[in-house]
Amino acid sequence: TIKVIDLPSSVTSIGAFALYDMSPSAVICRATTPPILGSNNSFGGTKIIFVPFERIEAYQAAWGSRLGSEYKFFPILDVMLCDKTDAKSYVAALKDKVKSEVTSVALFEVDASLTASVLKDGMNPNCLYFVPASAGLSGENFVKLDDYTAQKISLRDDYTFEAAIPFHTDEIEYKHTPKVWANGHSGWETICLPFEATEYEASKSGEIVPIMLGGSGNFWLRRFAGASRSNVYFSSTVDGVMEAYTPYLVAFPGESMGNGHLQVETITFRGYGADITTMKSPELTKGN
Repeated sequence: TIKVIDLPSSVTSIGAFALYDMSPSAVICRATTPPILGSNNSFGGTKIIFVPFERIEAYQAAWGSRLGSEYKFFPILDVMLCDKTDAKSYVAALKDKVKSEVTSVALFEVDASLTASVLKDGMNPNCLYFVPASAGLSGENFVKLDDYTAQKISLRDDYTFEAAIPFHTDEIEYKHTPKVWANGHSGWETICLPFEATEYEASKSGEIVPIMLGGSGNFWLRRFAGASRSNVYFSSTVDGVMEAYTPYLVAFPGESMGNGHLQVETITFRGYGADITTMKSPELTKGN
């Protein structure tokens, strides 16, 4: 059974029903200019089409009305291997890549020799791995191609994170080591997360909570509330929840604040049951 069709950049047209009987689970079309579709064209089983990132809108304009709204266009990922992939072929595919900058890998058939440790060796810790459930790979940052779900996603400071394909994850966390600490008159940082955070934990102090308006807590959290021509406004949170894709100011007490300070601790922001949407910016967590 053919699971994925990979059309090279030289393709200029696709005949009527050319791929219909193959019923692929996904189609990759690498052409910069959307190929001409024959009459009554269909891609059979698939409703997922991967195209060059900068040409997604062109494909939507050229193919969208012909194929129907149920077809979804996603950017071609950094690494996409269609044939059965073993450890040797995977390493070869990454030969010309800067591993620390790879944000997404898709493997449609996986050999038993390709383990999680081989996949992640030297890679960007925020990289997402899209693999079939039959591969038996589980743990952090693995997304099943069968239904686009993950058990847990773990993100770290100073590395690029890009969600090129929307998916659902049971749990997601972001580990952040503050660059500055609150000292009574400064120490604010900006942060914007791709998920709703409901729990917070310091690496040594354990569970922490934001200081609510008129209440107590361990750190300060302010939500973006609006802007005028010369001012940006932030307000205190009322429930301690950080909304997804929303700018916040955050400050953690440093040593000068006395007992209860969190200086040099790593802070984990955690959420559950998150739907991660396709992101326009490939560097949401870099430099936060």
